Amino acid sequence: MLSVLCVVAHPDDETILTGGVLAMLAARGAEVHVVCATRGEGGELGEPPVGRAQLGQVREAEMVCAVGKLKGKSLTFFDYVDPTVGPGEELYAFHADLTMFAGQIAASIKQVRPDAVLTHGANGEYGHPAHVLVHTAVKIAVMSLTPALSLWERGDSLSPALSEGERGDAVNVALSRRERESDSPLPPGEGLGVRAKPPLPPELLARCRELRREATDAEKLLWQLLRNRQLNGAKFRRQHPFHGYILDFYCHEAKLAIELDGGGHAEPERRKHDAERTRALQAEGIRVIRFWNDEVLRNTEAVLQVVWETLTDSLTPALSQGERVSDSPLPLGEGSGVRAEPSALYTFAATYPNHPYPRLTNKDDPAHFVIDVTSWLDAKEAAALCHKTQTPLFVRRRSEAAGRPLTVRDVLLTREGLHCLWPASDVIPTDAFAQFLRTECADVFV
Repeated sequence: MLSVLCVVAHPDDETILTGGVLAMLAARGAEVHVVCATRGEGGELGEPPVGRAQLGQVREAEMVCAVGKLKGKSLTFFDYVDPTVGPGEELYAFHADLTMFAGQIAASIKQVRPDAVLTHGANGEYGHPAHVLVHTAVKIAVMSLTPALSLWERGDSLSPALSEGERGDAVNVALSRRERESDSPLPPGEGLGVRAKPPLPPELLARCRELRREATDAEKLLWQLLRNRQLNGAKFRRQHPFHGYILDFYCHEAKLAIELDGGGHAEPERRKHDAERTRALQAEGIRVIRFWNDEVLRNTEAVLQVVWETLTDSLTPALSQGERVSDSPLPLGEGSGVRAEPSALYTFAATYPNHPYPRLTNKDDPAHFVIDVTSWLDAKEAAALCHKTQTPLFVRRRSEAAGRPLTVRDVLLTREGLHCLWPASDVIPTDAFAQFLRTECADVFV
């Protein structure tokens, strides 16, 4: 099954700029995954307005609704904060370290394993700096995963898709990933003795650091990072009773218990009790790993790396039997036999002749494919209506430009353009995504 990962800057970008294509891909059998860098905290407050402090949460819910209407398979938010619009409606990019941001995107690519990545165009559509930032970071992420990166490490100019600075960032992302995947000794943990498995996603590492600054209790900190299937898609229970014991954290599908110990556990009698407890749990087929509270608070990433690796070992066999949750794809591991890199990188809002809204196009991205999305306009309209805080402004501006009242449906594009950025091609692209379009969607080509 073809898989596509769409990376956008704000909630509603996925609908207004490429909603028809996403709905079409899902309807024609492709898996559509969406990543959003921000929650749109700096956007319009809506009609009637919501509080600025609540806007991010409201827009997150709106995007969940919209991606559902487009039949997307998954939606992931990064924790970047969208700045408010400046004087004279000046737009700003969110604050992000480019290398770290690209590393987060690369981790998402490794999780989803898409055939193609779809993102903002070179011009940021109407020149939005955040769109340009996402475009640049996605390029760096994709290129950092390609086998051809070794050419760039030697300084060769492989592709015009990256500038010299971006090429350097791609190398940094790849080298950072390789360092994390090296055979460096594992952090302390009971009875592991295994080589490093796939690294923790950078977005999770950033979340660790944020929680560590705020946390005062090791158990609370670790629970915030384990709950809601955040780690390797595994469901953990807190303070779970089992055969007379209370396990600090327990994952039934992996038969894994995590125990956190304070200073009192260093006493000889307590150590003896803990050892007996561990043996009793192991006799029931439960794997036990223990950490000191201080380890969790001071070396959170290393603790999570141990848990991640243990889960990977435990859950991989279940995956082959179809027992693992389908909405939490595993990152690539040893011997997976699946490529890490996508076969192509595409940009949406590509320009084409007689475009009705030239301001929304990327003038440097001529369309390789123009899709008539009229058949999916119902889904696109439903998704737009989910974005209740932003769509009214969009409709109002279009109505003012037209000199007459317009509806949501009136302002939505019925034709959407796609540009193949990589592999670069002056003719019709031949990658897997392009082949899917030609075989499954040729009837709606313009």
